[in-house]
Amino acid sequence: VDQLIFLKKNLKIGQMSVIQANDGKCIIIEVLVNDDIFRFINIHAPNVEDDRKKCFMDLNWWINNKTIIIGDFNVVLSSRDSSRNNAYKNDSSRTVLKNIISGSNLINAWRELHPNTRGFSRRQIVRGRLKQSRIDLALEASGMIRQSYDIEYIFSTWSDHAQIQLKLGDGTTLHHMSFSGRFYPKRRTISAFNHRVQTQENKKQESAISSNKPIYNLL
Repeated sequence: VDQLIFLKKNLKIGQMSVIQANDGKCIIIEVLVNDDIFRFINIHAPNVEDDRKKCFMDLNWWINNKTIIIGDFNVVLSSRDSSRNNAYKNDSSRTVLKNIISGSNLINAWRELHPNTRGFSRRQIVRGRLKQSRIDLALEASGMIRQSYDIEYIFSTWSDHAQIQLKLGDGTTLHHMSFSGRFYPKRRTISAFNHRVQTQENKKQESAISSNKPIYNLL
């Protein structure tokens, strides 16, 4: 997972640290913005169950009361997060993740607003059958929940993963996408993207950055 960080000049920005953990599967960004220290974590959990379990156990160390975790967890939390064409199997990493969510007082943002709804963040056609699951999550420390917020999944034609758009009550917005990673406040807006692209796409993005052209204008 790679990260690009953009911070608007007129914000009061203090010390910022960027840490790569779990062999690049997690990027931890801690930044002081307007006297508040925020910790944002992008995650792309491993496909292998045992590796994913270890990744979640290591992730737990970084969680505090100003943390938002957003990314591809590669496991569904419940049968409601899996379509009927998907097999819902026992998974030890799911148990670890659930324990972390409850033990760290994290809010599963989408499920909090849609407690009884089936919703999906990934779509695949496998042998002519549509398979859907909700493995892309936004987990937020309960202390960061504002008076109101909204979250939605937005599908596109260029990825099997949907974009996550998380809006907090004070106007803060987070975006998670499967192709690009960036955090940049804009009008009290912080956008987060998970970066998972091929080398050719990386070169295109680097060219856009060097010419000061926006890669994607989503705000």
